[in-house]
Amino acid sequence: MTNHSAPLQKLQFETASEHYTSKVPIVCPEDLAGPLHAGLVGHQFDTVDEIVVCAATGRLEGLVNIEDLLAASDHTPLTALMD
Repeated sequence: MTNHSAPLQKLQFETASEHYTSKVPIVCPEDLAGPLHAGLVGHQFDTVDEIVVCAATGRLEGLVNIEDLLAASDHTPLTALMD
């Protein structure tokens, strides 16, 4: 039996810097799900898969998955949704 598959092509690796963006939603840990959800409407971001949660100092506190945000009640604190 002969294998007539195409020859393998050389892999091209990408770097993390090629995917870097700062055009993402950034919120505070004290925020609630409802206002965040409403605040996303009408804005364009490079991605909303994860919402960045930062302290007032700019320190990363966690991430909120968009799936979790959409399933949460309006009064759910983001700290309850953060990874």
